[in-house]
Amino acid sequence: MACKDITISIDANQIAVDLYGADISISKHDSVKWTCNAAGKDWVVCFGQESPFGNRHFYKNRRDSGPINPQATPEKYYKYTVEVEGYPALDPGIIVRP
Repeated sequence: MACKDITISIDANQIAVDLYGADISISKHDSVKWTCNAAGKDWVVCFGQESPFGNRHFYKNRRDSGPINPQATPEKYYKYTVEVEGYPALDPGIIVRP
C-alpha cells in the first residue's frame, strides 16, 4: 500500500495544490494524505457528489484518505475543491487507475 502526499501550498496569498498524488491505483491499494505548508491554517478538501474514498471531506485533523473505495470507477477523474480559511483553490482532481 502506497500513501501519496498531496501538498496544499499558500504563496503570496495564492493557494495551489501539488498534483504529485493525482494518480492513485486500486490494485496497489493507494491512499492519499493531504498536508498544508502554512502551519496553523485551517483547510478542507471536499469531493463533490462522488469520492474515490470512504469519505468526501478531509481536514487538517483528518487528512488521511484511507484506502480507495472498492466501488470507485477506474479511469475516472474525481474532482475536488480545496479551501484554506475560506479561500478556494483551483479545482484539482484524482484519477483512479486499475
